[in-house]
Amino acid sequence: MTTHPSLKVTYFDVKARAEPIRLALAVGKIEFEDERLARDEFIKRKPDLPFGSLPTMNIGEKQFAQSNALLRYAGKLAGLYPSDALEALKVDQILDAAEDTLGALRPSFSAKDEEKKLSMRKEFMENAFPRYVSGIESLVEGKWAVGDKMTIADLVLYQLKDTFTSGFLDGIPKNAFDEYSKISSVADAVGLNAEVKAWNDSH
Repeated sequence: MTTHPSLKVTYFDVKARAEPIRLALAVGKIEFEDERLARDEFIKRKPDLPFGSLPTMNIGEKQFAQSNALLRYAGKLAGLYPSDALEALKVDQILDAAEDTLGALRPSFSAKDEEKKLSMRKEFMENAFPRYVSGIESLVEGKWAVGDKMTIADLVLYQLKDTFTSGFLDGIPKNAFDEYSKISSVADAVGLNAEVKAWNDSH
C-alpha cells in the first residue's frame, strides 16, 4: 500500500460517518491508522476535539474534523474525487443529499420513549426518506453515481444503504431501498470492489 505518513482516522467502533472515509483510503491503498474509541475515551477527549465530535483525521501533527470534508480529502488522495468542477459538484450534491437524509432521521434518536421514536421514524419513512432518496436515485448516472468510475459518492451511497437495511434501526424496514434500483446497483458495485471486500473481510 502507498504510505501516507501520520494519517489517522478516529471514530467509534462502528461504520456510520467514518466508514466512507475508511473505505476511500482502503480503495486508494493509502495506509492509515484506524483508531476506534470506546464511549468513555471519547468523553475524555471531547473537550479537545474540533467541534467536540467525531470523526477526526490527524494529518501529521494537525487534527481536522467534519466528516464530508475529511471524505473529500481522502477521496482526493485516493483518486476518487473528480478534478472537473462540474463532476465534483455532482458528487457533492449526492454527499449533501445523503447528509440531509440522515439529518432528518437524527431527531428520532433523542426520543424520550420507544413509542415516540417509532412514531417519528414512521413519519420519516413516509415523508423525508422518499423525498431525499428519490432525489438521489434520479441523480445516479449509471453503474457509478457520477461518471464512469467509482467516486466517494458511491461510497456514501453504499454506506447509506447499509445504514438503513442493516436492521439496526428500529422502525426502519430492512427493505427500505428495494424500490431504489439505481442506488442499490451502485451499492452492489461498491461491495464487489476488491479493496472494499478485503476491508470488510478484515473488519
